[in-house]
Order: sequence, then structure tokens, then C-alpha cells
Amino acid sequence: MLIDSTTGKKESFASVKERSTRAAIHMSKLGINPEDVILFCSRNTLNSIIPVLASLYLGAKVASTDPTLSVRDCAHCISLVTPTFIFVEQDSVNLIEDSLLEAKFKANIIVIGESMIYKKFSDLQSASSEEEKFRPILNVDCHDTAFIYFSSGTTGLPKGICLTHFGLLNSVLSM
Repeated sequence: MLIDSTTGKKESFASVKERSTRAAIHMSKLGINPEDVILFCSRNTLNSIIPVLASLYLGAKVASTDPTLSVRDCAHCISLVTPTFIFVEQDSVNLIEDSLLEAKFKANIIVIGESMIYKKFSDLQSASSEEEKFRPILNVDCHDTAFIYFSSGTTGLPKGICLTHFGLLNSVLSM
């Protein structure tokens, strides 16, 4: 069971699996594949983990930025990872728009929340006849990057730190 510490809302692992599978199916139809970097700019909520898992199911690399970053730092992070898609919480859309402009970069934006301009994350949650047949991509090299984290940038701009699939599994197994 997952629990959102801010709201107290709970979600079962079965629900997380169903929602992340649905998201992966829709994300695949958008063209997301193992060559892509998917950037996330969101606080930790029950919704924010779903597209992260879906990205991993598709073999895509996952990067995340803090929604409290400055435009300059966020633009720098975007320039480092060159994401094809950015999942952003509704409150941080302006940060991402301004950061993309500063970085002189274009990416597809998907909003976790409401939006009149961009595709909404909720659009990726509709049921699909493909759910029963869906299987994550398994032919990912264990030495390929799974996650890209950013350092705090205490001595300058943030730096990207790559975690491989092998490193991720090692981290989980050592818990």
C-alpha cells in the first residue's frame, strides 16, 4: 500500500500496477521508447510515481527536477538530459515553460493536474484492451541508464548523476 504523506490518501499496489500499465500503453502510443529521457518535475504524490514506473516499463530513462529550482537551474538540467517528454505538476507548468525557453529546447509537456493547453496525465489513465497482454520491455541492458538524478549544485550548476538498471537493482536488494 502506498500512502501520500501530505493528503493521507492510500493506493494499493494492484491499483499502482493497473494505472502504471495504462500509462505505459498510452505513452508507448505517443512514441516513448528506450532511447527517450522522460523528465519529471513534481512533488512526491500518488500520481507522480505512475508515469515514472510507466517510463521504466518502456525502457526509457527517468530524470527528475525539483519544482523549487530556479528557472536557470531547471533550464540547465533540461539542457543536460534533453528530454522528449516532461511530466509536470500543474503548479510547476510556468517553471517548465520558462526553463524550456531559456534552454532554447522543445519537449512535449504532460500535466499532472488540469491544463487547457497541454495533454493531461489523466488522459493516459483510460482503460485499454491491451492491459492484459502488456509486458514491460525486458531486453534493456543492465548497464544502461535507468535514472538520472541531479546534484544540489552547491559548487555551481547541478550535475547529472546516472544510475544504471543494475545499480537500481543493487540498491533495492541491499535494503
